[in-house]
Order: sequence, then C-alpha cells, then structure tokens
Amino acid sequence: MQAGPAGLRFRTLLRWRRLEWTEIAGFEDLQVDSNDPRLRSINLRVAARLRDGTLVVLPVPYLAAEESRTFHEEAARLPALRRGYADDASAA
Repeated sequence: MQAGPAGLRFRTLLRWRRLEWTEIAGFEDLQVDSNDPRLRSINLRVAARLRDGTLVVLPVPYLAAEESRTFHEEAARLPALRRGYADDASAA
C-alpha cells in the first residue's frame, strides 16, 4: 500500500486501486478471527470508511510476528495522513 498526496494506492487480487483522500471519511480497525481453527488469535485489519458509507477493507501484507508491530504503527498514521492531505486539497 502506498500513501501520498493523491491518496491511497493498493493492490487487490486483480488490479491496483486508488482512493482519494477526499473520498475517505475515516479509518476503522476490524478484528477478524483467524482462518485456522487451531489458532485462537484475532487478526487486525484496517478499513477505509468512504463518504458514501462504503467500507473498503485494505489489504494486509503477510507478516511474521515481529513485523506486525511495524504494520500497526503504519496503520495508526493513516488518519493523520488523510487529514493533512485532505486539508491541502481543500485549500487549493
């Protein structure tokens, strides 16, 4: 996933997708049960709530346990990026 002045750009299964900052109303944390019934862990996913109410679940990279902290830190920065870039776009 890439975040920049133009918005979020991320890869889905078949194509790249872009969401402009002005489309995004906010971000939500989703807790998803593990796909493996032997594991009792809950996975954190991040979703973008669009202004029209649509929820777009953002892709999560495959991570080792020690890498998950970095992902959570990057995901926590998304709201601040959205505010900064959306403010820049509305001022122009």
